[in-house]
Amino acid sequence: MSLSERRQQLRTLEDAYRSCVNGHGRVVVVSGPLAGGKTALLHAFGKTAVEAGARYIEANASRTERRLPLGTVAQLFRATRQAGVEAAESGRMLDDGVLAAVLHDGEPEALEEALAPVLRGLTQRLLALAEHEPLVIGIDDVQYADVPSLLFLAQLARRAESARVLVVVTEGLLVRPGHPLLAAELSRRPGCVSISVGPLSAEGVAGLLGELLDDERATVLAPASYALTGGNPLLVRALAHDVRFGAPGDPAEPVPGRSFERAVVACLHRGDTLMRRTAQCLAVLGEPAPAERVGHMLDMPADVARRAFAELERAALLDAGWFRHPRVAAAVLDDMDPAERADVHERAAAVLRREGARAGHIARHIAATERVGAPWMAPVLREAAEHILTAGGDTEDAFAYLRLAAGAGDERQRATIASMLLRAAWRIDPNGAIRYLDDALSYAHQGLLDESDTVAVARYLLWYGRLDEALRLMADLDDRHADPAGADPTRQDTRQLPAFAFPGHTEALRGCASGSAMHPAAASMRQVLKSLWTVLEDGPDSSTVQLALQLLQRSHWDGAMIAGSTMTLTSLLLSDRLDMAAVWCDRLLAAATPARAQTWRAILTAIRAEISLRRGDLCGAESQARAALTLLPPRSWGILVGVPLSTLLRAATEAADFRLAAGQLNIPVPAAMFETPLGPHYLYARGLYQLAGGDPEAALSDIETCGTLLIRWQLDLPALIPWRTAVARAYAAQGRTGQARALVQDQLARLRPGHLRTRGMSLRILASVSDEAMRPALLSEATSLLKAAGDRLELAYAYADLSVALDRSGETRRAELVRQLAQQLGIECGVPMLPQRSPASSRASEAHPGTMLSRAERRVAALAALGHSNREIAGQLHLTVSTVEQHLTRVYRKLRVRRRTDLPPGLHVHAHPRRVRKEK
Repeated sequence: MSLSERRQQLRTLEDAYRSCVNGHGRVVVVSGPLAGGKTALLHAFGKTAVEAGARYIEANASRTERRLPLGTVAQLFRATRQAGVEAAESGRMLDDGVLAAVLHDGEPEALEEALAPVLRGLTQRLLALAEHEPLVIGIDDVQYADVPSLLFLAQLARRAESARVLVVVTEGLLVRPGHPLLAAELSRRPGCVSISVGPLSAEGVAGLLGELLDDERATVLAPASYALTGGNPLLVRALAHDVRFGAPGDPAEPVPGRSFERAVVACLHRGDTLMRRTAQCLAVLGEPAPAERVGHMLDMPADVARRAFAELERAALLDAGWFRHPRVAAAVLDDMDPAERADVHERAAAVLRREGARAGHIARHIAATERVGAPWMAPVLREAAEHILTAGGDTEDAFAYLRLAAGAGDERQRATIASMLLRAAWRIDPNGAIRYLDDALSYAHQGLLDESDTVAVARYLLWYGRLDEALRLMADLDDRHADPAGADPTRQDTRQLPAFAFPGHTEALRGCASGSAMHPAAASMRQVLKSLWTVLEDGPDSSTVQLALQLLQRSHWDGAMIAGSTMTLTSLLLSDRLDMAAVWCDRLLAAATPARAQTWRAILTAIRAEISLRRGDLCGAESQARAALTLLPPRSWGILVGVPLSTLLRAATEAADFRLAAGQLNIPVPAAMFETPLGPHYLYARGLYQLAGGDPEAALSDIETCGTLLIRWQLDLPALIPWRTAVARAYAAQGRTGQARALVQDQLARLRPGHLRTRGMSLRILASVSDEAMRPALLSEATSLLKAAGDRLELAYAYADLSVALDRSGETRRAELVRQLAQQLGIECGVPMLPQRSPASSRASEAHPGTMLSRAERRVAALAALGHSNREIAGQLHLTVSTVEQHLTRVYRKLRVRRRTDLPPGLHVHAHPRRVRKEK
C-alpha cells in the first residue's frame, strides 16, 4: 500500500464525516493486520474531525481488560467530560450494567435482556451530545472489547443512522475469533463503511522514509528497509529512528537497533496472545518449524497454529515461516522472562523427543531450562555429549550438558557421566579438569566404568604425572584389559608407550596406549604405534608414509583417534615428510578450532611449532610454540609441557634470543616429566642452549644425562634425539676432537638410510672434527641430505661450513656461490650466517667472549646485557654504583665494545650456569 492510498483512506473517512454532519450517521470499520497503520489512521482522522468542529471521544480496548464489563464504554463516558448530575447518572447506569454482567456471566440471552435498559439509557446520553455538535466516536482495537461493550456498540450503530454520529472502530484479526455479534450487526447496516489497511508497499516505505529522513538517504535505504520491515509502518518508523541516531554503517543497509526491537515487542503485545506465544516458540526453537510442532508446544490444534503463523506473516514479522531479521527473533527472546523462556524450552524438548529428533537438537533445549525435570532428560544429555566428543562438535556444549546431567540416574549412569565430564573438561583445560578426576577414579576402582573409560582415566593420571595411581588402577583391571595386543604380541606391541609415556613402566601401563582390544580405536592405535616404532628403528619407507596418510584420512574426534593422529604426525615428522606433516597438522587444527577443544588445539599447535623448527622457520616455530603456551598455560600441560617448552627453547637458541630462551628455563616443569621421553627432549634443548651460550661443561651434563636415560629405557634412537652430535660439539669446544669424532661415527652407524635429516646433521658435525681434506666431501653429502629432508636451517649451516671448506681448499669461486646460498637461507630462517668461520670453529666450538671475564665481571656484564641500569645492577648484586661502573669499564675494554647494547649474547649463562635438576 502506497502513501497515496493511505491518503485516499483518510478522504473516505472525511466523506463519512460529511454525511454525519448532514444527519446521516455512519459506522466505519478499519481492519487490517497487526501494526498495519489502523491506529495511525484513526488518530489522523480524529485530529481532522476536531479541526472541522466535531466533538471527538476515543476508547482503547485492551486484551488485559476483556473481562471488565463495560470497560470500553466507561472510557467513552469519561472522555465526554460530563459533570454534575449527568456524570452521576451515567456512573449509576454503568454500575447497574456491570452488576447485570456479573450476575449473568455465561448466559448470553439473559445478559442481553438484563443489559437492554442500561444500554438504551447510555446510548441516549451519547446521542444527546450530537444534538449540539457532530459526535465522532473512535474505538481502537475493538476486537478486545468486552461483550457488554460490544452489545452497546451494536445498539449505538442502529440508533446512529439518523443522528450526527460517526463511529470509527479499528479491528485487528484474531487467531481465535472473538464475539461475532459486532461483525454480524455492523455488516448489515446500510451506513457501514469498511476500510482495509495493509502494509506499505516498497513505494510506500520509500515515501515514509522520505518524511522521516532526508530524501537522499531515504532513496538509498528504501529497498533494504522494505525487505527488513515488510512494509509494517511501526517497524519502518522505528528503523528510521535507529538509522538517524544509531552508529554509522553501510549507507544502503539499515541496522536495526533498540527502537526496532521495542517496536517488535509492541507489535506482539498489541496482537493476540497466541500470536505472541507462536513467535516465542519459533524464537526458542531457533529455526523454521511446521505449524504442527508449534501447535503441540502450545497444546492447540494445528489449524489454529497456522492462523497464528498467517497473522505474524501479515504483520510482517515473519516471511515464509521465519523471522525477517535476527533482531526480530532477539527482541522476542529478550521480551520473555527467564521462567517463561525455560518453560518454552522444556516444551520444545518434549515435542522434539516425541518427533524422534536428534539428541543434540533436544539437549540444547534441555540445557536452556537449566534443570533435569524428567527422567528421560539425563540420557538425552549424555547421548548428545557423546556425539559431540566423538564427532568434533562444540566441546563446551558437551561439558554443559554433562554438568547438568551429573548426579542423575543410577550409580553406573552417574559413573559414566563422571568419566565423560572429565574427558570434556580436559579438552577445554586440563588444569580445570583436575576437580573431576578423583570422582572418575573412584568410580573406576569400584568397577563401575567399562574398560575403555577406565583406561582413559589412567591416561589422565599419567598426564598429571600421577604415575603410582595409574599403576594401581591398571593393576585393578583383569586379564582382558591388560593385554590389548592379543595372544601373540610383537616386539612393537610390547612397547606400546616408548615414544610418549613412561618407558620405565611399559609392561604395567601397556593398556593405556590403546585401551581395550574390543575398543574401536584399539586396532588403529596399534597400527600408529607400530608405524612410529618402525620409523624410529628402521627408518621411513613408502609403506609407513602411506599408512600414516591412511590413518590421518580416517581420523575423527574420538579422543583415542586424535591421540593417534598426533602420533601419526610425529611419525611423518620423524620421516622428514615435513611439508606433508604441516598440511595435515593445519587440517586437524582447522577441525579443532570450531570444536573449542582447547587442549587438542594446543597439542597440535605445539607439534606445528616443531614442524616449523625442523623446516628452519624459526619465526614460525617461536610464534606457534608461544601460541601453544597461550592456548594452555604451562600449569595445564602436565608432563607434556616439555613439548612446547623444548621447541621454544631451541628456536630461541638458534635465533640467538638468549633472553627468551632463559625465560623458558624459569618455567617449572613436573618431576614426572623426567620419567618420560619428554625429559630427555627437554634436557637436550637445554644442553643446546648452554652450548650456544659458551658453556660446554654445563651442556655436557644435560646432554649426557639425556643419553643415559634413553639408553636405560632402550630408546637410544638417533632419529628420536640425536644426542651424540650435541655431545660431540661440546667435546670439540673443549678440544677433545678425537672423542667427538668417535661419537658422531657411532651415531652414523646407528642410523638407517631413511633418516636423512639426522644423517645430514651428523655429517656436518663430523666434518667439523675431521681433517680439512675430508670436509668438502662430507659437507657436500650433508647438504644433499638436508636439502632432501627439508631442514633449511641445518642446510644453511652446512652451506656456511662448506663455503669455508671450499675456500680453504682453493675453490674460491664455488665457495662464494655457496656462501651466498648460506646467507640467503640464513636470512629466510631468521639467523645471520657467518660463513667466514671455519667449520672446525663452529658456533658450538668457539670460546664465548664471556670466558675472558672474571666471575664478578661476568655477573655485572650479564645484567647489563639484559638492559638493567647501573643502579639496578648495584641493588641486585649488593655493590656500590661506583663498583659496577668500574667492572663495566674493564668489561668494555676486554670485549672491545663501547656500550652495553654491544655486549654479546649468552653472558647470563656464564654468570648463572645451570645444571640438570630432575628433582624439580
